Amino acid sequence: MTSFRGINKVVKAQEFQMGNIRVKQALPGGGLNDIDPFLLLHHAGPFQIKPGSNHKKLGVGPHPHRGFEPVSFVFKGSLQHRDSVGNNDVLNDGDMQWMTSGKGIIHSERPPKKVTDYGGTQEFIQLWVNLPGKHKLTEPSYQNIRKMDFPLLKPDKGNGEIQLISGKLNRKSGPAKTFTPILALKAHFKKGAQSIIAIESSHNALVYVVNGTLKINGLTEVAKEHMVHFNNDGESIEIEAIEDAGFLVLSGEPIREPVSTYGPFVMNTNDEIMSAIRDYQQGKMGELVENFD
Repeated sequence: MTSFRGINKVVKAQEFQMGNIRVKQALPGGGLNDIDPFLLLHHAGPFQIKPGSNHKKLGVGPHPHRGFEPVSFVFKGSLQHRDSVGNNDVLNDGDMQWMTSGKGIIHSERPPKKVTDYGGTQEFIQLWVNLPGKHKLTEPSYQNIRKMDFPLLKPDKGNGEIQLISGKLNRKSGPAKTFTPILALKAHFKKGAQSIIAIESSHNALVYVVNGTLKINGLTEVAKEHMVHFNNDGESIEIEAIEDAGFLVLSGEPIREPVSTYGPFVMNTNDEIMSAIRDYQQGKMGELVENFD
């Protein structure tokens, strides 16, 4: 008989200003600093961009990262990524990027010119995934994965789809490459759809509800913009859509190392944080000059 993981906590995302946009932060939150290896979860949108908006004043301008992996999921609209190692790419509805900051990278994320010219709705999630100490100074890299490249799975019952981002589920594998074992699913269920998702016993796990309402394990209703953190006491979770719903399922092998953070840097010690700050100030993470022509 399948044993479901109990719910440790349900956290409502809190809204605040970040750069030129307002985001809803589910993690850290509710007394949880992280859910190892997941460090942060920001949900931006949905919001409207007016036609003829100033491209330079929207999104998040150039900023550095070291020691972890910023991951962006695009739910609506488009997002333009530029970085100091030469990547310049546009992600559209359903695409995602998995960036390894490693020893240091500078990047920006803004709506592309077609959106600022003609307007549109934007909605995306950024997730921070920690790197083990032995990989924190690896060479930076970038994975841009298109919607068409994700294996699609159907709910056990009802209508909807599950995009398999990384890890393995139902004998399929997601295309995103990770440094530690991670299952990442991006799903949309129609009302009444239901699935049982297997979770590795050693993994920490969470569900974030982007929109709609879910019922977890047949008992707990969870509304949009809430995150569910699970206990490590079962082999699966059951998800049912009470109404049409979009959501993420994330589970990962905990790294179990000290975490020291300062803004966009995530290392193991304070000394390593100070080194990251010095390297950034000395230009060792490269340079990003945005061209808006």
